[in-house]
Amino acid sequence: MGRIWSICTFEIARVYQKPSSYILMFVMPLIFTFLFAGVGGNNAATSFKIALVDQDKTAISQELVKKMEQEEWLDIKLIELSKAEKQLSNKSISGMITIPSGFAEQFFNGEKPEVAFRHGPDLGIAGSIRHMIDNAMAQESIKVKAAHLVSPNSTGAELTASYQSMSAALGTDLITVDAKNISTSSSLNRSNNQSERLVGFVILFLMITLTIVTGKILEARKIGVWYRLLSTPSSRFNIMGGYMLSFLIIGWLQIAILMIASHFIFGTVWGNLLAQFCLISALLLCAIGLGLMVAGFVKTAEQQMLMGIIIISPTCMLGGVYWPIELVPDFMQKIALFVPQYWAMEGFKTVMAHGGTLLDVLGSVGILLGFAAVFMAVGISRVRYE
Repeated sequence: MGRIWSICTFEIARVYQKPSSYILMFVMPLIFTFLFAGVGGNNAATSFKIALVDQDKTAISQELVKKMEQEEWLDIKLIELSKAEKQLSNKSISGMITIPSGFAEQFFNGEKPEVAFRHGPDLGIAGSIRHMIDNAMAQESIKVKAAHLVSPNSTGAELTASYQSMSAALGTDLITVDAKNISTSSSLNRSNNQSERLVGFVILFLMITLTIVTGKILEARKIGVWYRLLSTPSSRFNIMGGYMLSFLIIGWLQIAILMIASHFIFGTVWGNLLAQFCLISALLLCAIGLGLMVAGFVKTAEQQMLMGIIIISPTCMLGGVYWPIELVPDFMQKIALFVPQYWAMEGFKTVMAHGGTLLDVLGSVGILLGFAAVFMAVGISRVRYE
C-alpha cells in the first residue's frame, strides 16, 4: 500500500505543478457557467410569458388555471386558442399550455388527461414548466379521488359538487403552501438554469481533465518512469493502483472545489450529499476508464488529448450537457441512452432539481459503473508496461 501511495502522490504533484491544470480544472467551468447562464440571471424569472388555454371550462379546469396563474416565476395569461397560437408563431410568448375539452370527464373516469405544452426550441426551463403542470394535476387528482370516496355512487353534477366542496375545504391550505414556496424561492428559479449549465460544464471539463491526466501513463512510459519503477520491488499492480488512485483523487479534488465555489458564487444547491458522492464517484470511474481505453489505442500524450476531445465533445452534445436533452429529436434522445454523460446529467437533475436521494439515482449510478467496467477492462488489457 505504501508503494501505491508513493506513486499516487508523485503523479498528483506532477499534475498540479502546471498552472494550466488549475485553469482547465477550476477556472474554465466557472467562467463558462457565468457566461452562458449567469449573465442576466436576475431577470430570467420574469421573462417567460406563457399562454394558457382552457378548452374544457369546467370546475376542475378552472381550478387548474387558478393554480397555474399563481406561479409567480412565470407570466401566465388565460387567452383564447387562436390568439395563443398566433402569439406562439410570432414568438411573442415562450410557450402555450392547453387544457383540452373532456379534461374533467377523463379525471372523473379515473383516466389521466393530457395537458399539452408547446414551446420554442430555445426555452431552457421547459422541463421545469412541465414539472409544474404535473404537480398541479397531481393535486387536482387527489381532490377528485377524495370526491369519489366521499360520494362513491355520484356522477355528473353531484360528483362535480362533491369535488367543489372538497376543493373549497382543501384549496386554501394547498394554495397557501404554494404561495409561500414561490415567494421564498424566487432566487431558486433564477439558479435553475445556472445549476444545470454548471453541471454540464463540470462534466465536460472533468472528462477532458481525466482524459488528459490518464495520458500521463503514456508520458511516463515514454520517458522511462515505468522502466525504473519495474526495476524496484513495485509490481504492475502497485504501479496501476498508484495511477488509478491518483486519477480518482485528482477528479474528486476538482469536483469538490467546484462544488464549494459554485455554492458561494452562484448559490448552487447540490442536494443529497450521499447521492452526490455515489453519483460523482461512478462518473469519475467512468471518465478514468474512458481515458485508459483511449490511452490503449494511441502512442503519445498529444494523441491521447486530441482523441479524447474528439470523443468527449460530440458525446457531451448528444448527452444533454450543452442543452436540455428534450430539445433534440426523439431518435437522438434514444441514441443518448448509450452515452455516459446522459446518465450523469439525469442523476444530477434528479438530486438537484427534484430532491432525489441515493435510491433515486441508483439506476444512473449502476449504468455509469457499467460503462466504467467496460472502459477499464478494454483500457487495462491494452496497457503496455515495457
